[in-house]
Amino acid sequence: MISGQILSTGGDAPTVTLYYGPSNGGNNPGAWANSVNLGTQVGRFAKLVSGLTANTTFYFTAMAANGAGQTWATPSLSFTTPATNPPPTPLVPVLTFRQNNDRTGQNTNETALTLANVNSNTFGKLFSQTLDGYLWPAVSPAQRDDSRQRCS
Repeated sequence: MISGQILSTGGDAPTVTLYYGPSNGGNNPGAWANSVNLGTQVGRFAKLVSGLTANTTFYFTAMAANGAGQTWATPSLSFTTPATNPPPTPLVPVLTFRQNNDRTGQNTNETALTLANVNSNTFGKLFSQTLDGYLWPAVSPAQRDDSRQRCS
C-alpha cells in the first residue's frame, strides 16, 4: 500500500496522482513506470497496488495539483518486495455450536426430546395474549412510571 498526506491545501483541495516503479522518475511524470490518479484529496490518502515483481525495489512519490500549481512529494521513497509470498497464517481451531462440524444446528445426541414425544399438540407455544398496545417490562414499581414502552 502506498500512502501519503496532504499537509496544506492553500484553500483549494488538490487532485493527487501517485507515481511508482522500479526506477526513480523524480519530478518527471513520463519517467515513472506506473501512475494512479486518486482524484481530489485532503488529509491522508492511500492506494493498494498489485502486480509488483518479487524481490524488487520500487520507488514512489505523489504529485498534488490545484489552481496554484503542482507540488511533488520529495524525496521519492522506496520499498523492496519480499522474495516470496509469506506462508498463509495457520488456521486456528474454533469450537462450533454443540461441536457440530457440519453446522446443521442439530443435536444428534439429544435423548430427552424425540420425534415420538415432540409434536405440535404437546410441544411449542404454550399460550398467547393480545396486547393493548403497551408492553410493561418486569421492573420494580418505583421504576414502572419511567419504563412504559409503546409497541408498534
